[in-house]
Amino acid sequence: MTLLLTPKDNGKVLDLGSQIFSAPRKDNSPAIVFERGTKDITLRNFKVSKGRNIRVHGSGHIIEDAVLDTYGVGIFVESGAHHITISTNDIKAGAVGIYLEHGSHHNLVEHNTIHDCGYWADQARLPFRVPRMGWDRREGIAVDASTDNVIQYNTLRDNAFAGICLYRNCGEQGEPVRKQGANRNVIYGNEITGSKVEVWNAAREWRDMLMWDCSCGGEWVDLKDVPKQPYQQWFNWACLLTPLVIKEAKFRWPIRRKIWVVPDEAEDNVISS
Repeated sequence: MTLLLTPKDNGKVLDLGSQIFSAPRKDNSPAIVFERGTKDITLRNFKVSKGRNIRVHGSGHIIEDAVLDTYGVGIFVESGAHHITISTNDIKAGAVGIYLEHGSHHNLVEHNTIHDCGYWADQARLPFRVPRMGWDRREGIAVDASTDNVIQYNTLRDNAFAGICLYRNCGEQGEPVRKQGANRNVIYGNEITGSKVEVWNAAREWRDMLMWDCSCGGEWVDLKDVPKQPYQQWFNWACLLTPLVIKEAKFRWPIRRKIWVVPDEAEDNVISS
């Protein structure tokens, strides 16, 4: 069962009585969609079980009191969406739990429990999921060139890579190059446990991005010149131990000693416990 919310639903409060939504993996389509042009819709008390995710366009929506167990990203806030409130949900996802896409802004993420995210890759063309390894593991909340958001009082537990990552996507794998960074966000009062890093500001900085097929340019940096921060070292060594098959790679596994660094931007963020 899937749900499509259109501008005809603007202003509605929809209490769904614990209905379960799911979209077939082979369709590679979301279980719930807020269409472009929607605004001020409240969606509460529902489940997404073993299916695709929720994709949110528009503005002023509230998503609350839901239980999600999704194959891909849990809740994907689309580019341009703003003043979205995501509150009091329980989210488990194969990829990122909540993803704030570039160009989204002024969203509120609070009082959610986001757990066990980022361990599985889901390809619709395969009949099964495959585990994410090393550099491919993901975080509970991703802020990708999204600005002026508040992320507060969430519980982030046992997510594969990090609790929260703020970064600017490098135009990887054909994605649009971001024109701004993950700037002016406020993050406080969150309980983060069981991840390699709690909050990573400028999460793509000083990381080996060679395998990401970035389109924004970069440079080779000797590993010995990379800042000695434990989580960055863990990430970079995981990359270096991954066999390279990219033709442009000048340093072949297992002898590569340099990493491919690309620009990142996450500025004027307020981050506190």
